[in-house]
Amino acid sequence: KLRATLRKDYAFPKHAGKKFKIMSVFSPESVKMPWCEFPEDQPRTSLKLDCNNGFGTDMTVISVFGITAAHYVINQIVYNKVKYKEIT
Repeated sequence: KLRATLRKDYAFPKHAGKKFKIMSVFSPESVKMPWCEFPEDQPRTSLKLDCNNGFGTDMTVISVFGITAAHYVINQIVYNKVKYKEIT
C-alpha cells in the first residue's frame, strides 16, 4: 500500500524494478506468527499484520527503528548533508 501511495501521489517510478532511492529503516527478518512454535508451522499465505492476528507493538522493537531513523537524520544535519530550501 505504501508503494502504491508513493507512486500515485508523489510520482515515484511505476516500474517494479526501479528503486525509490529513499532512506528507510527495515528488518530483513521473516515474520514469525505468535501462535506457531516451529518454523515449519508457519502459514504459507499472507496475513494482515495487525493486532487482530496477535501482532501488537512492542516498545523494545519499535524504539530501535525510531532511534535508527533519528541517528541517520542527526548525522545528516551535523555533517551538513541535508539539502533544504530556506524559507524567507
